[in-house]
Amino acid sequence: MRRHVQVALVIVMILYLFWGLALLAVPETLHKILSTGPYDVTTTAMFGAGLFAFVIIFAMTAHNPIHELRYASAAGVMFFGLVAIYLMFIGKTMPLSTWTVASLVINLGAAAYLLISLSETTMKPETARARSSRPKKKKKKTKRVKRRR
Repeated sequence: MRRHVQVALVIVMILYLFWGLALLAVPETLHKILSTGPYDVTTTAMFGAGLFAFVIIFAMTAHNPIHELRYASAAGVMFFGLVAIYLMFIGKTMPLSTWTVASLVINLGAAAYLLISLSETTMKPETARARSSRPKKKKKKTKRVKRRR
């Protein structure tokens, strides 16, 4: 299970890295793909920087997929996808292009996979191996009182 989570995180990491680099390298061109609103250098650069922050979190999570980081990554990817859905279909400020729809599908697919993998690991019964790896509680030593005869 750990390897599959790492693969999903690497896929999303590559996607966000691509968009982040493109936003910083060719912001005006990419802005036309992502938005119907007016171009703003600061907003576009901050969006690229935000995607790089996601990439760093995903790299940390792929390296050491502990539950807390996996939860944070899954929630971040899902929230990002939901905002994109809102902007595309309700707000209509993000155009429906091949790039945006493909990215949305990859994003939501990875988010769904991460959330399903989290629910499977939290619903598994505790195994004997996991129980045996817990540190055992130390018994308190009681002093024996010798009785006088």
